[in-house]
Amino acid sequence: MTHEGPENPAPGCVPAEAGGGLKVAGAASASAAHTVVEEVLEVEHAQPPISRPLLYVLVGLMVMMWTANYIVGKIAVREFGLWTLGGLRIEVAAAIMLALFLARRGAAGLRALRQNWKVLGLLSLVGVVFNQMLFIAGLKYTSVAHASLIISLGPVFVLILARLHGLERLSALKIAGMAVSLAGLALLAGEHHNGSGPSLLGDLFTVAGSMAFAYYVILGKEVTPRFDSLSLNTFVYLLGAAVLLPVTIGGLAGGGLAQVTWKGWLAMGYMTVFCSVIAYLIFYFALHYVSATRLATLSYLQPPLATLLGLLFLKEQITLRLIAGAAIIFAGVYVTEKG
Repeated sequence: MTHEGPENPAPGCVPAEAGGGLKVAGAASASAAHTVVEEVLEVEHAQPPISRPLLYVLVGLMVMMWTANYIVGKIAVREFGLWTLGGLRIEVAAAIMLALFLARRGAAGLRALRQNWKVLGLLSLVGVVFNQMLFIAGLKYTSVAHASLIISLGPVFVLILARLHGLERLSALKIAGMAVSLAGLALLAGEHHNGSGPSLLGDLFTVAGSMAFAYYVILGKEVTPRFDSLSLNTFVYLLGAAVLLPVTIGGLAGGGLAQVTWKGWLAMGYMTVFCSVIAYLIFYFALHYVSATRLATLSYLQPPLATLLGLLFLKEQITLRLIAGAAIIFAGVYVTEKG
C-alpha cells in the first residue's frame, strides 16, 4: 500500500487497501508524517515510455477501478460471509503478489522477510488484516456514499495519529480543518435509513478501518525506506494471508461458499485482481511520472463517482444530509491539508 511511508492509494484495496487509496490519501497524508518521500513524490519526472495522454487514461482507469470497488464490494458481501470474503481475497492477492515478486526478485529476495518479520507482521496486522476486514464489514453495514466519504478523511486520521506520535505540530488552521472534517463526519453518522442504507455500525466499522490504515502509515514511516514497494506489499500480504488462513479454512469448511453465485465470484475476483493488483501497478507506474499531489487530487473524485454509481446500480438515496456532510468533510480536509 501504500512508500507514504506507505503510500497506499486506497484503503480496502492495498495495504498499500491495497486499495485502499489512502486512496492516494496515503500520498496526501505523507505530508502529515513529514516523510522525506513526499519531497520526491511531488516532482514530475522524465517523459514516460508511453504518451502522457495514454498515461492519464491509465490513471483514469485506476480511479474508476477503485471507485467501482465500492459497488462490487457491496455485491460480494451479500453472497460471502465477511471472514470468508476477506480471507479469500487476501489469500489470492498474496498468491498473485508472491508470483510477481518471485518473477522479479527470485526466492533469494524472501530473505528480507525472514529478517524483518516482526515489524512487517505488525504492519500487516493493521494495514492488511484490520484495514481490509473492517473495510468489508463497513461496506456490508453502510452505504457506498458513506464508506467513500469516510475513507476520504484519511489525511485527517493520519494527522491525528502523527500528532499523538510526536511527528507533527498542529497549527491553528490544521486544528480548525480537522474540527470541521469531524463535524461533517458526525453529521453523516446521524443519517440512518431502514434496510440496506447507511447505519451507525457500518460507519463505525469504516472509521475503524480507515484509522487502522492511518496507523499503518505512521508505523511504516521508519520501515518503508528499507523496502521497494513490490517487496513491502508482497511481505505484508503474505503475513496477512498467514494470519487469516485458519479463518479462511474455517469459513470454507463451514460451507461458506455453498450459496455463492457466479456474480459473487466475479465480484470477489474483481476486488482481488483489479483493485488489489492491477490498479496498484498502475498507481506505482504513474507515480514515477506524475506528482503525488496530482494523483491525490484525482483520488477525491472517488466519493462523488461512487455515490453516483451507488444511486444507479444499488438504488441508494442521495439526501440533503449526505450532501451537506460531504461538503463539510471536503472543506475540512482541504483546510487541514493547506494548514
